[in-house]
Amino acid sequence: MNRTAINRKANIEIVKQAKAKNINYCEIRLEGCLGSFALQRVHRHKRRWYYSRPDALLWHFKQWLIGCHNCHERIENDKELTEKIFLRERGEE
Repeated sequence: MNRTAINRKANIEIVKQAKAKNINYCEIRLEGCLGSFALQRVHRHKRRWYYSRPDALLWHFKQWLIGCHNCHERIENDKELTEKIFLRERGEE
């Protein structure tokens, strides 16, 4: 599967899971959070990490959160904060 196909599948699967679990709000909840506005899929690792590990699925529940734009921006380049949030919300990998 090429990267475009992987991304497309991940987006579809994440939307399905979020709807089934009724996740329609920012799970990150940092200062300046927009709540349920401007929601995005937020991954535990950078995309290149997943592409080099075909068995690590972008859409596995422990690999993504739903986050507002502000919260996503705050954790995007802070690996420690990202892992702290993921441990709180999804536990260990």
